[in-house]
Amino acid sequence: MRVKKCASHKDHPDQLKQCESCGYQRGGIGDPVQEIVHGADGPNAVIATALHELLPEDRRKVLAFADSRQEAAFFAWYAQDSYEKLRDRNLLLRAVMPGSVDDEGLSIDDLRNRLLSQWQRAGLFKESETGESKRRAVMKAVLREALTDERRLSLAGVGLLTWSVSVPIDVVLPDAMRQPPWNFTEDEARRLVAYLLDELRLRHAMNLPDEVGAPNWDDVSPWPQQAYGAGAPRGRRNVSEWGSAQSAAVKHFLRRLLADSGLSDDKVRHASVLLMKDVWNALRKRDRAHRHAADHILTPGTVNGTFRLNSRWLRIKPVPPGEVWECDTCTAVTGHHVRGVCPRSGCPGRLKQADHVRLKENHYRRLYENANLPPALSAEEHTAQIDSDEARQRQHRFKTGGMHLLSSSTTFEIGVDLGDLEVVFLRNVPPEPFNYTQRVGRAGRRDATGLALTYCRRNPHDLYHYENPEKRVLAGKVHPPRLQLTNARIIVRHMAATALSAFFREPRYRARFDNVEAFLGNWSNAHAVSDLRRFCDGNDALRQSLRMIVPVAVHAKIGLDGDTWIDEIAGRSDSRLAQAQADVCADYRGMEGYRELLFAQRKGTNRVEARMRTIAGEPTLNFLSRKAVIPKYGFPVDVVELDTRPQDGNSAGVSLQRDLSQAIAEYAPGGKVVANKLEWESCGIKKPPDKGWPVRKYQYDDARTFRQWGEGDPAPPGVRQYLSPIFGFVTPLFTKPKEPRGRSRRLYTTRPFFGGFDDSARPETRDIHGVQVTKALPGTLVILCEGRNREGFYICRSCGAHMTQPAREHNSPSGTACRGTLSRFSLGHELVTDVVRLQFQGLFGEWEAYSVAYAVLLGAAYSLDVPDTDLNVT
Repeated sequence: MRVKKCASHKDHPDQLKQCESCGYQRGGIGDPVQEIVHGADGPNAVIATALHELLPEDRRKVLAFADSRQEAAFFAWYAQDSYEKLRDRNLLLRAVMPGSVDDEGLSIDDLRNRLLSQWQRAGLFKESETGESKRRAVMKAVLREALTDERRLSLAGVGLLTWSVSVPIDVVLPDAMRQPPWNFTEDEARRLVAYLLDELRLRHAMNLPDEVGAPNWDDVSPWPQQAYGAGAPRGRRNVSEWGSAQSAAVKHFLRRLLADSGLSDDKVRHASVLLMKDVWNALRKRDRAHRHAADHILTPGTVNGTFRLNSRWLRIKPVPPGEVWECDTCTAVTGHHVRGVCPRSGCPGRLKQADHVRLKENHYRRLYENANLPPALSAEEHTAQIDSDEARQRQHRFKTGGMHLLSSSTTFEIGVDLGDLEVVFLRNVPPEPFNYTQRVGRAGRRDATGLALTYCRRNPHDLYHYENPEKRVLAGKVHPPRLQLTNARIIVRHMAATALSAFFREPRYRARFDNVEAFLGNWSNAHAVSDLRRFCDGNDALRQSLRMIVPVAVHAKIGLDGDTWIDEIAGRSDSRLAQAQADVCADYRGMEGYRELLFAQRKGTNRVEARMRTIAGEPTLNFLSRKAVIPKYGFPVDVVELDTRPQDGNSAGVSLQRDLSQAIAEYAPGGKVVANKLEWESCGIKKPPDKGWPVRKYQYDDARTFRQWGEGDPAPPGVRQYLSPIFGFVTPLFTKPKEPRGRSRRLYTTRPFFGGFDDSARPETRDIHGVQVTKALPGTLVILCEGRNREGFYICRSCGAHMTQPAREHNSPSGTACRGTLSRFSLGHELVTDVVRLQFQGLFGEWEAYSVAYAVLLGAAYSLDVPDTDLNVT
């Protein structure tokens, strides 16, 4: 094979300047060679759609499993969203059937009227909807298809329909188009103008209908609305120059039309720019001759001197078989044909008539043409992120046939009977044979045979099991569950649950079980902690019960050999219950203060009062579980929450709790998580009044030797500092989260550092084959999230607002102006766990050390027979 060294980009040595084969430069910036990512969302949605289509109408239920909450949450949105697009295209195609449309095509109003009846027959409208809301929903579907960025999956992209712009007959085409070097015929010239105008649609420079009830831009496109002007944009956002030398039309399309003209590149560029200018002037001259703006081809944009395509001139019609064109290089399908040049920017290919037989084999085209496609696929998430009441309702709806797809994490593995469920879809190979057995066991529990379908991703774990599923999955060993009852924090939560159970059984405290307001007693002077402490003090029966429950080996550690155990569960300041009490009181009193401010400003207080009722009315058991005062599913250790504070003040239906070691990456500035088909983003770190966060200074070298100091301790120059967000994170107050536009990227990673063994530990080291091994002992790990390139984050110590770049002025998470100072921190978390230290001789570099470290980790996981995610290495 011949290998050629290509020129690097002058500003980015790790990137290519251009593709050596076709000259593609990816817009002049960025590497033209991109990594192939084998995403699973599309294939998973195809499988779910096929199952939904093939199952009998009365048994259309699919339980989909994923290992992570975010995978399950995102798929619930993605599967339904992708199916609705598919369904909308199916109905849109029925509205534009061949034989029912003349050569001129349909306008978007014509299409809206036809599609309205298709939606009506499919039963997609609710009885409560008005005519205006129905027209709005249908017009939204029409415009989404017109402006879609899924070009290869669209109806035009699979060769079924074509969009075009009707060029009015009174547009006087420039004489230059019929003269050298262009020499266009009248038909070619009009097709070229129609193509150039249609490019405005594809580049989102189109206005929307201005009728009452019409959708707005955010309803129909994830991209900003663009505009074009005759001059350079001069820094104006979302504005481009029509026909500039760098535009795609000039640089790629028109240049290729003159590829055989014999002109130099400079002359081709000059002729192309002049042609674009002449076309623009011809269109503007025609519009100025018409008084009514509704008849204009180009309508004014929001910036003076800019214009957009008038959507009234947009047309759609079926593509006759002989007029579907396909590029011989990029294989894109199009209905535009001007001298055989591929319209895709940067593609050097030529158009040829598409193979109609092959086009009909396209998977999506078959679905669009399917006359029996089910009209809906309803999908919901069922994970630990969903409130328990809502999760129970979803389980009931799914079991009784009111939902088609339930996207679950591990919450559905054990102890769930879903009745006549027939199909389980595993979106990845589970970690252990035990997980596989439990997941597939949800189906086929009645008379019908169950079907379990497993999708293997392109990762080492899935591919390893795919090679021999009978031995490694079906016949794999199922090990009995093992619990180590030595984790003090989990034990304390069980002790708290036992103490609170006895507390609530007392007649005088029974009413305190109802809700948070009753439990606390008073928002300004809450006494839940002091009442529980008083109840526990001298309660020998309770103490004896706890001594029977808790392993003897940890009695001394948690104070059960005396009375200090009470501090663990009802300490006045540092117990989980005390922190939860202070946190919820601060939330409620903060809303009281905000209500008074709004009242003084004579503004509405409905949302604030709804939020206060939500806080006060939360069931006590939910509150105690959410705040990790008592145990909950999954046994998380250091739990923090992203407080969603929804727009209407009521419950958001989600519970976004994470272990702190995970939260410092997921809830860091710019990070987003998906839950309940919405995207939630942290705007700050929660800070109750009169409380501060733990802050430590730290330093490490290339060998990852870690040192740390207290915030006030003397330390060497140049040290960094990390903050532990122990009270959690918050979203903007009363801000409505948006639907996802795609998968939320994980922006940051965390890294563990060894902070040292416990002070009371006596390290015992042995030499094993030349490796110095220190026996497992309690030690401190420090988990750090340092942001991009270790740049850290800027955090206001007054209000908790966080950001990636400092700002002169900022608002608090509640939206009010804050004069606090921003300081730079990493986000960190300390935890005590069993640590084994291995000291190798002869490792020379960081990456060699990491290679050995991860080999040891995987080997240890294999030998201990635990998932490798249960271990960490530094």
